[in-house]
Amino acid sequence: MASSEASPGAPRNNDAESPSVNRTSEVFISYSSRDRDNVLTIRDLLKAAGVSTWLDSTFIEGGDNYGPAIVDGIRNCRVFLLCCSASSMRSRNVRQELTLAWDLDRPILPLLIDDTILKTGGFPDQLRYWLTGHQWIEALPPTSDHWLPQLLRSLDRAKVGGLKSQQWSATTPVVEPVLHRHGLDGLFQSASFTDQVWPVRPEDVDGIRGTATRGSLVGTCRDIGAAQVGADRQFRIGEHLHVVLEHCGDKNMFLTLLERGTSGKVYAICPSRFVPDGRLAPGRHVLPAPASPHPTFVASGPPGTEELLAVLTSEPLDLDWMPRDRAPARVLGERELEEFSRRLFAVPVDQRQAYATYFEIIP
Repeated sequence: MASSEASPGAPRNNDAESPSVNRTSEVFISYSSRDRDNVLTIRDLLKAAGVSTWLDSTFIEGGDNYGPAIVDGIRNCRVFLLCCSASSMRSRNVRQELTLAWDLDRPILPLLIDDTILKTGGFPDQLRYWLTGHQWIEALPPTSDHWLPQLLRSLDRAKVGGLKSQQWSATTPVVEPVLHRHGLDGLFQSASFTDQVWPVRPEDVDGIRGTATRGSLVGTCRDIGAAQVGADRQFRIGEHLHVVLEHCGDKNMFLTLLERGTSGKVYAICPSRFVPDGRLAPGRHVLPAPASPHPTFVASGPPGTEELLAVLTSEPLDLDWMPRDRAPARVLGERELEEFSRRLFAVPVDQRQAYATYFEIIP
């Protein structure tokens, strides 16, 4: 379970069937506490089908250390079942659990438990890096007859044991759980479980920051499910743009920002002359930073998809990436990226966050 309301170390309620010895199960269920009633119904359906599930209220007893219990549950599961809703998409704890699943190489199976994603035409834009095609199951009312067989067959393909095979037909479609790749590609995929960074045009910036100066804190984050303000996904070569980053935590964090350009080169945007100081207060920020000699970013060719990866950590990663010449940003080689990964994954998972976004460059 994950919830934007829960805090690590907090005692949790226990279900009556809470086991006294075995604290691992085949399917770890990640969800927001606002969806608890719906998730308990799903848990009961899986249990009736012979699937053992890990749920926080079952496996975290009052007084337990919350963090290690979650790590053990994900480490020992066969499938990470991600219950996707408007609430869970904005949950910090769900995001941490997703990052843990990626760190621990657990296959991830998304389950839509409300119709928010369908109404908005899909996941937040950057989730296209994480879920390709139709890699999810729609677990929507009024009955489970149409989605439960699909979920059971998908779990069966993931070698989840104990299933009662008569629960589904041979023609029931299978959704393969997503297994993230490691390296930079995998980090982009893992990071994309968010909509907290996005590109905007210069003429839309004033509407985002009001009368605040460029790059400054502009207030609280958006409500759950609210649209990205002024987001644009297509820029012509030579056009100017800004990047908006929304830090929804309750303390200062430190930003590392990477750009993977259409040429395939990876640039360090922070630290760079665009964003010399990566310290971020909670709230919404417009980049480049106020201290930058470059007032905007400029879309450059060749045409294609430009990707941005924003990593926030509780302490600076101390990367020596400032350009040594007049260039605004430094091109990163394999050695720099390996050092970045090494330092990033040395940071405890509850002290780091990763956001991703993209935009298209056209002639």
